[in-house]
Amino acid sequence: MVVAMTLFAASCVNVASRRGDGVDSDDAGFDAGGSDANRSDAKETEISPRFQCSSFDGLRLELPSRGARWRSGWEQVSPTSFRGTTKSIAGTSATDVWWTGQVTTFMPGNVTALAHYDGTLTTALLGVGVSTWPIGVVSRDEVWLGPHLRWIGGNLERSPASAPGDAAMKFFASNDGWSVGEGVWRWNGTAWVAQTALGTSRYTAIDGSSASDVWVAGAVGLRHWNGTTWENGPALPTGAVVRDIRVLAANDIWAVGSSVFHHDGTQWSVRSSGIANWLRVFSDGARSYFLAAGAIGIAQGNGIFLDDANAAPCGRTIATSGACTDAFMAPTGELFVGTNPTAAGGAGTGIGPWLRPSGADSSVGTTSIARTLGGPGAPSAASVFRATTDDDIVAFDAGKVYRGRFDATWTELDVPRLSPDDVVERLSGFSSRELWLTLRSGTSYYAEHYDGVRFGRPTILPEGYIPNDGPYSFDAASGGWPVRRADGTGATAIFDGVDWTPGPADVLVVSPRDRLRLVTTTMGRGGVERWRNGTWSTEPVKLEPSERTFVSLLATGPDDVVVLGDHGSITRWDGGAWTQVGGILPLSLPLMGRGIYLGEGRVWLDIFGGALRSGVAERGCVHMDSSVEVNGKVTGNADRLFYYDNASLRTRTFSF
Repeated sequence: MVVAMTLFAASCVNVASRRGDGVDSDDAGFDAGGSDANRSDAKETEISPRFQCSSFDGLRLELPSRGARWRSGWEQVSPTSFRGTTKSIAGTSATDVWWTGQVTTFMPGNVTALAHYDGTLTTALLGVGVSTWPIGVVSRDEVWLGPHLRWIGGNLERSPASAPGDAAMKFFASNDGWSVGEGVWRWNGTAWVAQTALGTSRYTAIDGSSASDVWVAGAVGLRHWNGTTWENGPALPTGAVVRDIRVLAANDIWAVGSSVFHHDGTQWSVRSSGIANWLRVFSDGARSYFLAAGAIGIAQGNGIFLDDANAAPCGRTIATSGACTDAFMAPTGELFVGTNPTAAGGAGTGIGPWLRPSGADSSVGTTSIARTLGGPGAPSAASVFRATTDDDIVAFDAGKVYRGRFDATWTELDVPRLSPDDVVERLSGFSSRELWLTLRSGTSYYAEHYDGVRFGRPTILPEGYIPNDGPYSFDAASGGWPVRRADGTGATAIFDGVDWTPGPADVLVVSPRDRLRLVTTTMGRGGVERWRNGTWSTEPVKLEPSERTFVSLLATGPDDVVVLGDHGSITRWDGGAWTQVGGILPLSLPLMGRGIYLGEGRVWLDIFGGALRSGVAERGCVHMDSSVEVNGKVTGNADRLFYYDNASLRTRTFSF
């Protein structure tokens, strides 16, 4: 089993704050994005070192053949939009589009997000990057995603040098790029070189037709790089403000801002409209679009075509304010539009980004590229999911069982049944090779084992008991399944490889000859007992002085078991001895919830007492995940977690 955790999407609560308190001197990591709270995106020029309670590799990122996966963060798979604001959007084609933005979460502040669309599937990575920085496209295989991250050769990695400008980027080759903001810089393949001739004025846009024909726009007007030196561009009309430019040729330049301007190589002409806050311009020579917060304009003759039917998704009617934030025009003419649905004038526009068909001169045909997981032959986002072998996923949905991947296809599995009327009611299990189905046949319940390759024969559970979530099982010859009677009385159905028999409640079966359970001692405090060869004996596991009881036993195998105290202490069995690997957590109330064990002493806690909510606990620290909201539920095992909140499905793996 592979497990890992990084500081994603918010904060680390540090208990052992002094050297010598279980925190090693090399325990400083990098915050790869996280919450936007208390941070000025526009001024951040590098990933800041940030103390963490243990060493994490916060930039081990990768993408599979379709969609996107961050190995140390949530991969949002359904719906696939941000459910928030799109800040920047760019790409190489209609099947290769990237965007950045923010997701509003339960905790204060917003969580940054980064997404990729392949023409069919979009996947968002939460807690990645800096939301307001631009995107610079070199090729399909090389994209700068804000200042710190670069998608190159099939991997997402840290940029070789952080881009210094916060307004726009333009690349002509891997070793020839430009960044603008409070100044202009050129990338030479190794470093960003300041263009001192341009000073530190505010520049807002950059474009060019070639490496020797580069234009920048800003507070000082237009400047032109001719391949050797910087020179003044043609003077703009008096009072003109430029926010974006598009250069098709030396005699075909568009600029937008306080109005729409076109330069024919000799002079500027003004395309008047009622909009004075144009944001972006897009043109392929045959068709030119202009984006404002509340409108999308189209060049027609010497004017701009605008009407209410053309305003969506920016708003219901043409306006100076609206939901639109940025856009990208594909070489084939499709226009991808990013939005902020909560912006003034943008109410009711729904969740984007949005795709306008190629050549569209109205909003007809514009659709959100958000996708749901469900469809013919596939599970829905509300399914129960578990990781299985070969990086695949097993899903249970409406009585059917599927196997597949979020970035590929799904196949319905043929579940053995005792009769055609038998109903599959539950998928459970905490090990990728030891999954179990609950089968109801008449009034009886059966357990059916799945090892990632094949199903075992149905075995009947004890009569009169109803199965709960579970079981814990780490081999084909043993298992323990929490069950209950109709009156609520709990028990454990214990499997010996052939039959299930009822036993005491809350028993963790870790092998055919080894079981553990939580007990209350004669002193009224929690304890742990081990069953071997038919006898229960007390284990040497101690609570912290401020704790009263243990709340759960969790395991990834017979030699990796942890017991949680009611204030978050973690004590681990490694096959030879019990060792406390984590002190109490900063909880104002006792811990609630069973938790999911990730291995090596790290536990995902779905509910914390007091103000905290969800995240990973280890070594007396809580790595809190602010992107997991109150109404959501986290399930899974050490191989993969799944989070569903009635609006979206997310998943994540770990790589400690």
